Amino acid sequence: MIRYSKVAAVFALLVTLAACSGSGSSSDNNSGTPGSTLPAPTGLAAVVGDGEVTLTWDAAQGANWYNVYWAAGSSLTTASANRTGSVTGASYTVTGLTNGTAYAFAVASVSQDGTESGLSSVIIATPATQIPTAPAGVSLSVDNGFVTLTWTSGAKADSYNVYWSNSSPVTTADNRIANVSALSLSHAGLTTGTIYYYMITSVNGSGESDGSISPSATPKANASGVTPKIAITSANGEIILSWDAVEGVNNYNIYWNNSGAVTTADNRILAGGVTTYTFTGLTPGTRYYYVVTAVFSTGGEGSASSEVSITP
Repeated sequence: MIRYSKVAAVFALLVTLAACSGSGSSSDNNSGTPGSTLPAPTGLAAVVGDGEVTLTWDAAQGANWYNVYWAAGSSLTTASANRTGSVTGASYTVTGLTNGTAYAFAVASVSQDGTESGLSSVIIATPATQIPTAPAGVSLSVDNGFVTLTWTSGAKADSYNVYWSNSSPVTTADNRIANVSALSLSHAGLTTGTIYYYMITSVNGSGESDGSISPSATPKANASGVTPKIAITSANGEIILSWDAVEGVNNYNIYWNNSGAVTTADNRILAGGVTTYTFTGLTPGTRYYYVVTAVFSTGGEGSASSEVSITP
């Protein structure tokens, strides 16, 4: 009887040990879902642009591609957010966003078998129109009482501010001509013989650019409307035309015809910087009519002088 009890006890112990061994093996076999250890991307960063946000992140080990999630606001879930899948690189630009609206962004790693990791940390970014670049290629030309400025467009510029002063350097605290939509401006009402300094900035909804270079110019004392006084004489079959010099001008045009009412569409001679010109080889008994205009360094041409005529 005693012997049987001992055998039964030993048998019970062996059964208990076998059960414990089987339970441990089962736990080991169900220790996780394949692929569940795929890491989420780290180092998520954003650069905002005009209606877009560019995301970059550190590549995750074991990831074959990435899913990018975003939603307006400060949080998101994979169930409610917008998603772009199969992003093969470690960067992506989300476009079609609303400037001034905050968006939440996150990225998940995806393995070859389609298993997705948890989300990366969520970051918030607000797309916006970028501040424009400064205008370039600024040039100035002068005439009586005004300075004409021209420049090339700054990137993303909607309009321009022109600042000016009689001393250098020009700053945004100086005189300002705002909301210039063209790439040129004639600054009128200036004092001839006085130097003027200029600076131009680009403007859009996000702000104002740095200033351009600051060139200067001095308006001349003669307007393109000033006409030279003209005189005409004839001797020995020649006609001698002379006129008063116009200050600041080194070129003159002579227009002529044989019928009168001379216009700039008639015959023209570029006289250069002289103030007299002799016409030879003329037809005796034929009348010749003349006007003279001043040509300014800006390329502008003054109005015509009074018409004179003579028959050699």
